[in-house]
Amino acid sequence: MSSRIEFEAAQINRPDMVIPKRNEHVWIATAVYRLSDKEMLGKEQIHMDMENLAFTVFGCFVCEQAFETRLLYRDCPGEPDDLTPSPDR
Repeated sequence: MSSRIEFEAAQINRPDMVIPKRNEHVWIATAVYRLSDKEMLGKEQIHMDMENLAFTVFGCFVCEQAFETRLLYRDCPGEPDDLTPSPDR
């Protein structure tokens, strides 16, 4: 029995979470983990914890600007893609 947990990203896809209202920033946090070749090949269990967390980045999903407090007071200048969920997603 394998201890590796596998899943397809499509199963947890939540496009409704990133659909902005008019001129709204959609703030997201991105975490970057360092993984080994063995983990990527499935020869070791994948760990994503503080020991291999490289950094986190905060920014707007729509306009792709890094978070700055001043942006909280400005409209998002980005033009979002059509992220409306469709029946085939």
